[in-house]
Amino acid sequence: MGAELANGEYYFDDIQNHFNKSREFKTENELCDYLDMNMESLCDQLKIDYKSHEREAYMTMMKKFGANIPRIDFLIKDKDGEYILLEVKKPNGRPREVIMSIAQLLDYYLISENAGYKIKKAYILTTQVNKSFTAIAERFNLPIGLILFSKRKIAVWEKGVADNG
Repeated sequence: MGAELANGEYYFDDIQNHFNKSREFKTENELCDYLDMNMESLCDQLKIDYKSHEREAYMTMMKKFGANIPRIDFLIKDKDGEYILLEVKKPNGRPREVIMSIAQLLDYYLISENAGYKIKKAYILTTQVNKSFTAIAERFNLPIGLILFSKRKIAVWEKGVADNG
């Protein structure tokens, strides 16, 4: 895939180029369908002790007047009863969309904690990204990881993900 660094790590530019050129999924819904059917395998790769998951999970039990109920793409429960948030983005040639989803995931993180969920990790899974994501997460020490995904390869960046367990 490119110039390998120590411990099986690669240069971000090489990884970004590989995934940004991949066109396996036409829509975000198609990507979510694939993940829904293969969630256990994804969790194995992420070293999550998978118990169950819910797609389009509501983050609160109570709807506020005039507001939509926020839903995360996947709420994964591990065998310890803790939760992993997984927000999916399939930008169509606009990797900047992934950066804008940082605020969305942080909002879900707070809402779910306030609703009583014990959040262990939070990820944005995407098919495209640019370096700004990792720079923002590192600069502000955000508790969000990044998963670049295709059917054949997965690249995980977890520097900003604190294991709250």
